[in-house]
Amino acid sequence: MRIIVADESGFCYGVSRAYKIAKDTIQKTGGNAYSYGPLIHNPQVVDSLKHEGLMPIEDINNAPDGAHIIIRSHGAPPYVYERAREKNMKVEDATCTFVRKAQKMAVELVNQGYHLVIIGKQGHPEVEGILKHAGNGNVVYSTEQLNGIKSKKIGVVCQTTIPIEVLQQITSNLLSGSLEVRVYNTICNATRNRQSKAMELAQKVDAMLIIGGKNSSNTQRLYELCLTMNENCYQIEDKSDLDSLNLSKFETIGVSTGASTPNWVLKEIVKNIEQRYG
Repeated sequence: MRIIVADESGFCYGVSRAYKIAKDTIQKTGGNAYSYGPLIHNPQVVDSLKHEGLMPIEDINNAPDGAHIIIRSHGAPPYVYERAREKNMKVEDATCTFVRKAQKMAVELVNQGYHLVIIGKQGHPEVEGILKHAGNGNVVYSTEQLNGIKSKKIGVVCQTTIPIEVLQQITSNLLSGSLEVRVYNTICNATRNRQSKAMELAQKVDAMLIIGGKNSSNTQRLYELCLTMNENCYQIEDKSDLDSLNLSKFETIGVSTGASTPNWVLKEIVKNIEQRYG
């Protein structure tokens, strides 16, 4: 059996930066720090950091006054920063630079009188953060969700990890019903490259594995895209998920990861496959 790892696997730049900020903060505080929500969407990494002293919290009021708090890579609503200042907390902002760019562009569009449409997954922390920064708007992920959105001026930003095809389809539909549509393509370049490399590999191998957290939106989408290229595509989170798979019938296995999957998880799974199947 031959295992081929796709280019652009492992942490993306934004996640790698957030992880470094977390490790530096843990060292600086002696293992006594907090993150607003899970730092990234990968349970192994979040658990590892928790054992080192980084406690994820969903409510900033659950952290003591004066504590060190890290803003997760997906960003946070403005009130989190405001409350942190009121509590005299030391804020380490690990918001991905692409996410911050989307936040600023959304605010700009609203200030210029555009009706804001955010293309992304409802309830995703990145999307909710963008919406809260802008103040108002609609969140959609399909053309069916555009019903009822009527405005002469529509401004568009998107979740940084959505496929370009979703952006194109929805903006095309918006153009048919509005006098002016201003679109900011806020998709991360690394996301597009990762998806492209994984789909390319999926066409060349007998089976494809996508490694990442089950709560990771970009991992799920990567799996869905690769599945269109190869029907023998499987999404797994850790090596224990291999127990339910029989890969012995495949000669070549392709592997790619979500943007929040560390290299040590990738290597652990590849090693486990080699041990199981030689």
